[in-house]
Amino acid sequence: MLVAENLIKCHSYYRGLSALWKQRKIDPRDRRCRIANRAMRMVYQLVGGRQVWRGQGVDREYLLAKLQEFHRLHKTPIEQSIRDLNEAFAWLPKTAYAEEAKPLEELVRKKRRGLKPIGDLLIPLLIRLGVDYTQRVESNTSEARSSD
Repeated sequence: MLVAENLIKCHSYYRGLSALWKQRKIDPRDRRCRIANRAMRMVYQLVGGRQVWRGQGVDREYLLAKLQEFHRLHKTPIEQSIRDLNEAFAWLPKTAYAEEAKPLEELVRKKRRGLKPIGDLLIPLLIRLGVDYTQRVESNTSEARSSD
């Protein structure tokens, strides 16, 4: 029920549904149950069906790029970030590999000074996603060499 309450509070679609049902004098407990049921159907498709969400009118966000950005903002140790990215990759259906690779390719292309860029660390993941970087990226990492 906490999920339903948070959706009503934070998501405009569910907030609108709740307001509509409130006008129709539907019990607040019933409203929360209906919203929780809708949310759980969506979660089941994602987790149980191992699918990428493709709802109507929903812009698909790239999961691996979003996870990488989360770790960057929270200053997660790089070992944990890579471990989480690999775990998320294992859950992706193969049909989503090309789409997921696009924003990660952009990170690889960006060049920064200082610490090792995340792009260099994403090369093994991009290779697993099916992106060929043998000519475009030069890296001395053992992971990139052994993946060829």
